[in-house]
Formats: sequence, C-alpha cells, structure tokens
Amino acid sequence: MSKLIRSSLKLIFRNKAFWFFIVIIPFLSILILAKKSEGTFYKEKDKDGIIELKKEDDRVAYATYGSTNKYIVKVYDASGSDLSEYMLTKIGESGMFKVCRYKDLSMTKDKADKRADFDAFNDRAQLIIYLNPDFDKAVSEGKFDEAMTLYVVSDDQRYELFSMSFKDLLNDMGRAISKAGGIDGALEILREKDNMSLEKEVIEYQDKNEKTLTEKQYGQRSKIGYAMSILTLCYVFCGVFVSHTIVEEIKDKVLLRIKLTGTKTTTYFGAKIITAMITSVMITVSIWIELFIIKEESLGMSREKLVLMMFLMGIIFSIFSVLMGALIGNILTANYVAFTVWSLSSVFSGLFFPIDDMSKGLKSISYLMPQRWFMEASEKIICKDNNAYFMLLCITGAYLFVILCLGGVILKYKKNET
Repeated sequence: MSKLIRSSLKLIFRNKAFWFFIVIIPFLSILILAKKSEGTFYKEKDKDGIIELKKEDDRVAYATYGSTNKYIVKVYDASGSDLSEYMLTKIGESGMFKVCRYKDLSMTKDKADKRADFDAFNDRAQLIIYLNPDFDKAVSEGKFDEAMTLYVVSDDQRYELFSMSFKDLLNDMGRAISKAGGIDGALEILREKDNMSLEKEVIEYQDKNEKTLTEKQYGQRSKIGYAMSILTLCYVFCGVFVSHTIVEEIKDKVLLRIKLTGTKTTTYFGAKIITAMITSVMITVSIWIELFIIKEESLGMSREKLVLMMFLMGIIFSIFSVLMGALIGNILTANYVAFTVWSLSSVFSGLFFPIDDMSKGLKSISYLMPQRWFMEASEKIICKDNNAYFMLLCITGAYLFVILCLGGVILKYKKNET
C-alpha cells in the first residue's frame, strides 16, 4: 500500500494546478478572514424600535437578520423631524413591526419612487414609507397623504393590522397638534399620554439552543462562512486530483496490472483514500501557516480550533470527491461535478447569505450539506460552547460513514468493471 500511496503522490505533485490549490486558494481565504467586517447585516438591538441603515442600498434582509416573524417596514426619511421620529418610534415599539430607516433629507419623491421600485424586488420589506420634507406641516394640516407615501410591496395580510394601527397613531398625532396649537406642544402631550399608559414590555422568546451573537461575532461568523466556501472548493478539487489518477490508471490498464501482482482492489482504493487524506493535511498545514499573518482576536476562536474545523470538513469533501471521480470515470466530467457540488453545497448551506427566509423544502436540503453543520459548530465555538467539539466529531463520523458505504458500492462496481 505504501508504494501505491507514494506513486499517487508523485503523480499529484507533478500537477501545477494542485500546488495552486494548496498555496494560493487558502491564501485567498486568509485575506477574507483578515478583512474587517462592516456588520450592516447584523441583527441590531435597535434603539427606540428603529434600525438605522447607513447607506441607501443597505438591505433590511441583513439588518433584520433573524427577525423573520416581524412585519418589516422600510422608511426613506426626508423629514428628520422630532414628530417623524416619534411616529417611527411608536411603530417600532409596538412589537409587531420592525422599522428600518434610511435618513436622507435631500431625497425627493421621484428618487423615492425609483428606489421603492428597486427595493420591491431586491429586498424583503413588506412595506416602504417615504416621509416628505414638509412632513410636520402636512400632518399639522391633517393632510396625511401629502406628508408621506406608502408603497405596499407584498401581499402580507398583516398590512391590514398595520394600517389600522397607523391610522390610530396619525389621528392621535393630529388631535394632539390641534389641542396644543403646534408641534412642540403636541409632542409634550403625546409623551405625557404615553407615560400615563400602562407600561408594556415586549418579550422575545428564544429557544434554549439558540445562540445570541454580538455585532462583532456576526462579522466573524460571516467571514468564516466565506472562507469556508473557498476552502471547500480547495478540498473538493484536491480530492478530484486523486480521482484523476484512478481514472488514468484504469484507462491505461495500470489497475489491471496492479491486480495481477496480487494487490486487492480494496487495498488500491484504500491507498487512494489515504492519499486524499494526506492532501487534506497539506492544505490544512498551509492554512495554519498562513493564518499567522492575521491576529487571532479577529477570528473569534483560536487558530487551532479553526484549523481543526476546516480539516474535518476537508476530509469529508476530499474523500467524497475521490469516490465520485472514480465512479464517473471521466476527468472532464469529474471537474464539472466537483464545481457543481461546491457551488450548490455552499449556496444551500448558508455560507453566502442567511437561509432563514428559505422555504421549508430548501431548509431541509440545507441540513444535508456538511457546511451547514460546520457553520453551526463555528457559532458554538465563538460563543464558547464546548458542545461544538462533540458535534464536529459526530457530524464528521456520520458523513464519513455514509461516504464510505457509498464507496463500497463504487468498489464493487469497479471490481466488476476491471
């Protein structure tokens, strides 16, 4: 078996593409880990019930990450007055709605119309509100339609509930303005009324297994997801390189000559699997060395923990690639399949974007992807949960068991073929 492993490694080492995946690709993942995260996707503990959007193109899908049970209201605020602040705060404090505001005092109605058309198809807000610059004057005159524009961008039935609450709020504001004879006095009346009301507390129930991450930890988790996607590609193709040697040796009748020497087929494929594990170790060592160019504090975990997690994931994908490449029996097709496996598994596992808003069917598919479980383990490690290590061992063992069982079927097929 040792001779088979050495000969396989010699063939792989001669491939320049292999060294590209060993050195360059891991370095790209290190650059991602070294990058400072913006954190605009973070589910912010919003002050006064309002989440502030820093840029016009910031999406509420990221700002409200995890708040899938709320009715999302996106606001283009061209007013910026105390009265509009009070109104939005009251909406957000209700507990039923989530307000995300982008404040731009120079935004015109035409610009708001164009932006709403874009966000209607590219964001997840159920309702968009544009507050006009003359908001206070229009409200004080009872011209609510001139004070703001509402864009209903979904068929969510909760709009009826929002509409009723919103009309009551506007009527309260109008009555207060009439009574006080001005905006400042109306705000005093409204706040005094709020203080006299029964104190209410909005409680969000959290599953005991749910992890609460800070803004910094969300940034670290996101970077690990992107890096994990790149490294998955690395491990998958390094396994494909090993499968290339199998395809070539079957094609050139080398496997047949090896069997004539008395070497069993199980020994041959076992040597290839060990070769794939050796390449995984090489990738992991490369990652570990390159990790020293960035500070450990930015990772959210120690270098050793991150490397261990990537190594276990790498073993799964490299061995899977070896067996799939051997089953396909064609180098070009194996490359296509490897890229497809990488892209689909990365998308469905939530490495690129949150999967909370996916349908139940797609969420079920995500649980089949190894990266989904490794991302959950990374969250546990970031939150100092020691159960993550047992979870990693169980997940790795389960996937390897399934893959090796699949390998047994492939081995029987190739044995009959040769």
